Amino acid sequence: MHSIASFELPTWLQKNEDAKTILSGSATPALSIKDLIELSTDKPQSTENLSLDNIPLALGSGTGSEALRSTIATLFNDKISAANILTTNGATGANSLIFQTLLRAGDHVISMYPSYTQLLDMPQAITGTQVSLWKLNLDSTHQQKDQEAAAAADVAADLLDINVLKTLIKPNTKIIVLNNPNNPTGTMLSPNLQREILSLAHSHGIFVVVDEIFRPLYHGPKTTPLPPSFAEIDSFDNAIITGSLSKAWGLAGVRVGWIATRSETFMRAALNTRLYTINAISTLDEIVASEALSPRCRPQILAKHLNMARVNLEILDGFVDGFSSVVSMVRPFAGATAFLRIVLDGGPVDDVEFCHGLKEETGVLLAPGSRCFGVDGSGEELRGFVRIHITGSSDVFRSALAAFGGYLERIR
Repeated sequence: MHSIASFELPTWLQKNEDAKTILSGSATPALSIKDLIELSTDKPQSTENLSLDNIPLALGSGTGSEALRSTIATLFNDKISAANILTTNGATGANSLIFQTLLRAGDHVISMYPSYTQLLDMPQAITGTQVSLWKLNLDSTHQQKDQEAAAAADVAADLLDINVLKTLIKPNTKIIVLNNPNNPTGTMLSPNLQREILSLAHSHGIFVVVDEIFRPLYHGPKTTPLPPSFAEIDSFDNAIITGSLSKAWGLAGVRVGWIATRSETFMRAALNTRLYTINAISTLDEIVASEALSPRCRPQILAKHLNMARVNLEILDGFVDGFSSVVSMVRPFAGATAFLRIVLDGGPVDDVEFCHGLKEETGVLLAPGSRCFGVDGSGEELRGFVRIHITGSSDVFRSALAAFGGYLERIR
């Protein structure tokens, strides 16, 4: 591998972990074993399942336990079974495993931009791999704040142009990498665009790798149903999906992620890579993951976190409306974050400087877009953008926005 770029997002979080109010992350509040039991509809059963006394500390399966893979499969429609699931060490491990399995020197990758930067930087670290950026048009939704109108206009599809994707494909293109729902924006691709991408990729023999870690946190218009997972779409088996317990499920410390795909060829190759690299994941983690995603616990966990997102997004809408002359927002449909753009004196602010100033004066930490999501010299395009976390305490969120607003008033 080549030397890999600095992973700026976690580095930013680590360097600023002394902030009073951290709204730069994206994970829902961490749940405890006690929380899982309290949320369960069958507390005695959950208590028994989560007891350390009942867990044999043996080496796990090379594919992941049958019980866990079967449970993960229920997150999808009936096109996905346990045979289509491979467990990993988090979604980060899943993405890395895919790149190690598929990419070789001389391959070309197309990646959605901006997105979680592992999805852009890891492929570039593989010797001889070229990465082209398929860029979201972040200007198209700056003034779009009404969910129903956004759904009617299919704004999500407008952020990416399929015709641009066609121009990026080369004879050596191996994979198209997407982040859906997108991190940092929280936008989602429409079902029509999903199908167009898969069809185009299939016609060129290209795999479509999609990090869907935020997909369960769909808080879009009630009149617009949750778009399908790429793995569920008929007629195509070239989609490879990743997910984990870290974001929607409040269990980032349980290092369980997964790959879902209907491609038997890829699954065989990925299993071999898994045996060489991680062999098995923690048995303890598998047990906790199986219980958290069980029918006893899963609905309550998701309802809890979706309520946080919806309440805080409503609060954020009010904030953006109140500062509409200087703040705009790409309206999120899903996930745990929103992407704001701040413009002062006729131009976007220096987002890194702004975030430093906000933290020093108010104790509120946001993630600067150009620093945490810019890659390959393209960070300037994200100047003025900041990512804000929306799945936490509403009281804390409201107080932080008040401090944020006060800071804006003082500097504009």
